[in-house]
Amino acid sequence: MGIWIAIEYSSSNRNNAYFLGNERFAGSYFNLYFQWQNDIPILGKYIYRNIGIFGEGPMYSLNLSIAFLLDYLINEDRSKFRYIVYIITIISTISTTGILLVSLAVTYKLVFSNMSRSNLTKVIVIAPVAIFFLYFISNKLISQKLETASGSTRMDDYIAGFKAWRIHPIFGSGFNNIELRQQFSSSVRLSRSATGFTNSIMSVLINGGLYFFATYLYTFYYWIKKGIANRNITVAIYLIIYLFLTTTFENTAVMLAIIAYTIANMIKGNQD
Repeated sequence: MGIWIAIEYSSSNRNNAYFLGNERFAGSYFNLYFQWQNDIPILGKYIYRNIGIFGEGPMYSLNLSIAFLLDYLINEDRSKFRYIVYIITIISTISTTGILLVSLAVTYKLVFSNMSRSNLTKVIVIAPVAIFFLYFISNKLISQKLETASGSTRMDDYIAGFKAWRIHPIFGSGFNNIELRQQFSSSVRLSRSATGFTNSIMSVLINGGLYFFATYLYTFYYWIKKGIANRNITVAIYLIIYLFLTTTFENTAVMLAIIAYTIANMIKGNQD
């Protein structure tokens, strides 16, 4: 985070070419930190998004968001310092998805996690204000997002993905079948990034159909069921589902680790 702030006001010493949907060029600092996304205006100035070690800000935000959820809602080792670092770093990626997730998680923990009938102040006064605040922030962020090229790209991906999935709904069209999806993508979408995609759910359905999707669906169902006794787990898994619907990470180590951990818990539960 501190490195990002420092280099925001300095110049890169190298220029690297790489492929991310289309050929792009990224400035680098001794090939240790890279920057190229300066597509978001802040107070009239275009600043570079903090991408960490990833190819773009949203991917960095995704990994930070999952780590933040597990630490903030599940981990019993509390640390306000860690939470602040998470939140500031997620904001620095300028990812609407990440910022909205942080707003939801923090509001839940501060307002709703300990709310009960005995605490009428929270129920009558604070809760409605928090709900209005969340609605205002969510509506503002989503409206701004949909007006950008990134927002139109996401909508195009949902539509193209749904049309591609209908071709082979049960078993899908094969792993990483980009060509089928591209047949239904708009020319504007393809010109922005021909091979990129922006959500996990349609990617899973296109590649493996309902058969492949059942693994993910049962993973989410398992933790929602386990969360009946722990509201924090329920909120965490619902926010991970939110990431699954808005970000593509279905085949990453993070998602596979969640599935593997679920299977391990199921096996342990059966043995007990």
